[in-house]
Amino acid sequence: MTEHEITSMFVGMPVRMENLANCAHKNGSDDPQQYIVYSSGFLYRPEQMQLFGVTPRLKEQWERRGTEFTVSVYVHDGQITSCKINKYNDGEGARPSGGGPLKCTDQDLRIARRILRYITE
Repeated sequence: MTEHEITSMFVGMPVRMENLANCAHKNGSDDPQQYIVYSSGFLYRPEQMQLFGVTPRLKEQWERRGTEFTVSVYVHDGQITSCKINKYNDGEGARPSGGGPLKCTDQDLRIARRILRYITE
């Protein structure tokens, strides 16, 4: 499973705006509109942690390492035009390992797929 395989499954799909608004933040007003789902948001909402398949152990690991996980979704006319999965270290947390991008694990990619599935249901 790769990022491209997951994101390409959702391009062209209609967005359920209620679900998108429930977990994402709108970023700017350009067209297509960008929405970002931040782990720093859903890690503190137990119902979303469960829905997206984030385990308490993974939450603790991300917090300790200062990891931020995001799914960016670009929407035009109610449909996804593109999406991107990012994981990076923001240099914060109890044991930061420096800033910069990180490689997504299979578990991360499954979480991203669940997030994208939720906003397109």
